Amino acid sequence: MRVVRRVDHPATSTTVREVMGKSTVCADPRQSLVDAAAEMRAHRTSTLAVLDGEAIVGIVTERDFMRAIADGRDPATTHISEYMTHEPLTIEAGKLAAEAAAMMVKHHVRHIPVTDGGRLIGFLSARDLLALTPWPLNLPIGESW
Repeated sequence: MRVVRRVDHPATSTTVREVMGKSTVCADPRQSLVDAAAEMRAHRTSTLAVLDGEAIVGIVTERDFMRAIADGRDPATTHISEYMTHEPLTIEAGKLAAEAAAMMVKHHVRHIPVTDGGRLIGFLSARDLLALTPWPLNLPIGESW
């Protein structure tokens, strides 16, 4: 079961560091999708950082597995690099959660790697942002109706 982080102030004053998931599961781009899925299952996460040394070269999410299956690919012989999101957006831990939420909406993503001085330290997910209460009345995201 995932722990929900509650904060006493809204997204407009909360930093990414305060709400992000602190664990990262990493893989090599040459690993198979089966290996990646096994790692994600073992660590109960929906996102995997793909590293070349210490550099973030991509991320793999559940959506990527669905695309591979829909394409008829064999997950045992398909490399992560073929379906990962290359050069993913990242956000620095000190940025505001509202800024991260706006990035996620604008780019249609649900996970963003979080860095500290360029080094991967965790992931921010849409679920992490949902833990923010109380919700601010005017988040700088979404569509005007």
